[in-house]
This record gives sequence, structure tokens and C-alpha cells, in this order.
Amino acid sequence: KTLPRLSACTHTISLYAIDTGSAGPTLVGTKTLAVATDAGLPFGSFDEATSSGIYGWAADPMEPAAPVMVRVDINGQPGAPFTADAARPDLLTILPTAAHGFAVVAPPLSGSSLHVDVWVMSSAGPVLLGTRTITGPAPLGSLDVLNRSEICGWAAVPGRAQAVQVTVSITGRVGQN
Repeated sequence: KTLPRLSACTHTISLYAIDTGSAGPTLVGTKTLAVATDAGLPFGSFDEATSSGIYGWAADPMEPAAPVMVRVDINGQPGAPFTADAARPDLLTILPTAAHGFAVVAPPLSGSSLHVDVWVMSSAGPVLLGTRTITGPAPLGSLDVLNRSEICGWAAVPGRAQAVQVTVSITGRVGQN
């Protein structure tokens, strides 16, 4: 597979095997790739992705005072491009204006995680700014009663109303190897 155009920075590239019959993707390997500065490509930072939002900044070195268009893709589905023009005063040390930030509300988790790609739109085509995974809160619970004939307890995912599937694992049965 051909990699997308990457921005100048160090990227972590992960390869996953996808088996539709299994619970999810399996990590095959991860490597780091350093991309040298290319004066014509947009650059920036994909700062953070959490269940509440997706944050970062982007700029075009050919027009450093102008805001750029950014696109956030969720689980491989392209989002609508928008202007990254939120105030980021911390950028004034490297850019002539602070209007290069973005903050997007993260969609609700439909499963255990969301894969997020942030792209900067350029005349040469989209440039990948970064990739992150948003994971939901871990289930919690309690094993309240355990005796020879019953097991009782509860499990929940904070902030989620749906039931949580549980499983019981029994080892050391008498008479079995």
C-alpha cells in the first residue's frame, strides 16, 4: 500500500491485520519514520484526541499568516474540511499569526475505540498530520458473591447505559486436566 503524503516530523506507522471474523484488528508491527522538512508542505501538530475532543494546529509554510483547511476522518470515513483558525498564542514564536488552531468535538464512541486521522488540505493533496486512537472508559465492576453454587456481581462502563457482556472463566476443576 502506498503511504499518504506525510508532514515533516517523526511518524509512528502501525500495520494491522483485519480479520472480519475476529473481535478486531491485530497489530502486526510498528515502526518510526522521520520525514525531513519539505518547504512546500503544510505542517503542524495533532496535539490530542480524547472522548471530548480532537485538538491541534496546522499552517502552510508558503502562506504562514493564512489559516489552512483541515479534515478529521473517523474510522476511515472522511469528515468535512474546515478552517483551522482558532487562536493559538503559543504559535506566535514560529508563525506571524495565532489563527491556526483547531478543536473538534469527538463523536460518541460506538464501540471500544475510534481511529482518528487529521489531514491538512494543500494544493499538492491532503497531508497526514497525525493519527490517534480514542478509547472509551474501561469497564468496572465487582464480584460480590462466590460460593459453590453461584456467582453474583455487576459490571458497567462509566457513562454508558447499555448492558455490559460478562464471561466466567473456571479453572482447576476436580477430575479434569
